[in-house]
Amino acid sequence: MSSSNKGGRGKLKASKLVSQSQKASLQFIVGQIAHFLKSLQVIWSCSSNAPVYVSAFLEYLAVEVLELSGNVARAIRRIELF
Repeated sequence: MSSSNKGGRGKLKASKLVSQSQKASLQFIVGQIAHFLKSLQVIWSCSSNAPVYVSAFLEYLAVEVLELSGNVARAIRRIELF
């Protein structure tokens, strides 16, 4: 039996590919971080959630650093940081 909702009539729509970054709504690329974690010789195995967690943590750190630097720039009344 087909698992479509159309009752076996018509064609199935192709599902759209969604990246792990889009699923987790992250700006950092989860696939590259997963590749980096697998290429490390220190880690023998890693779960599928590990690169998502690491990319979320790195994104959080980047947001915090940018927010603090923006606050400092506003305090000294500069538009550009560098």
